[in-house]
Amino acid sequence: MTRRLPLFACLALLAAGPATAGSWLEEAGAESTAPSASERHGIRPGSHEIQIFGGGFRGDLAYSNDRIAPPLNAEPVRLRIELEGSGSFGIGYWYQAHERWAVGAQITSTSAKLQHETPFDRAAEEEALFSHTVVQVNQGSELTDQQKTDLLDRIEARSRPRDADLTLIDIGAVYIIHPQGPWMGEVGGGLGWSSSSFGEEPMIWEQLFRNDCDPSDSSCQITVANELVNPATAGRCPADDDPCVELRSKSALSWHGQAALRYAFTDAVQLRLGVKIRVLESVSDPGDTTVTSEGTLGFAFRFGGD
Repeated sequence: MTRRLPLFACLALLAAGPATAGSWLEEAGAESTAPSASERHGIRPGSHEIQIFGGGFRGDLAYSNDRIAPPLNAEPVRLRIELEGSGSFGIGYWYQAHERWAVGAQITSTSAKLQHETPFDRAAEEEALFSHTVVQVNQGSELTDQQKTDLLDRIEARSRPRDADLTLIDIGAVYIIHPQGPWMGEVGGGLGWSSSSFGEEPMIWEQLFRNDCDPSDSSCQITVANELVNPATAGRCPADDDPCVELRSKSALSWHGQAALRYAFTDAVQLRLGVKIRVLESVSDPGDTTVTSEGTLGFAFRFGGD
């Protein structure tokens, strides 16, 4: 009787290390009925493999600036933009240079999202500004109701989540655990290249920064650090010291590590469940180092070889 391996149990063994996973997989393979020449054969040296896969992509930090310090207080404003995950799909090619070693490349595409760490609460900010006298820190005159509305409209538009298309190219090598099949594991890593696309114009992010007032204290004056828009700064960040940033698309180096579990249906077709962790140098300009994770499920089609 053929022994079936639960997927999650195999992933746990794979995480424990190649030695542990390999011994368990070999034990399971020994209990399986030996395949005939027309049945599954596992991995063949010199063979080629085409992969098609889809999955889920998760991101982390895209941009963080703690150095912006408007003159409202001595503490810097934290403007943080996060990279949210989405679905992903891709293709790959691998050459089996040795029974246990393969080299190849994968290309993955995903439409992630960028968003503020703290979402903009229009209703709460509107209540605060329209319940008190409001001035801009560099101007002594009181803001009119129309200026308050224009400021809130601008911040709201620049705080909404926006799409960030990413293309990820990975090149590396993998070590095959129990290449005889039908259950196989792989671990590996390598280098890559990430390329983001935000459009031709900069993606502008702005955060409203003001002092706090007790809602019941109508005599409290609110001071905002954000500059008011003028024709010279329309469509840009109003001032260098504003809690505002203009992000542009960027291509940068990346590093990755990966692990996967395979099951060979036939000599040529395998099911592949994989996990990949990437460190992206940056997804925007300016930007910060980003760590992403991706889980994929797909098929591998193998041909050629000994």
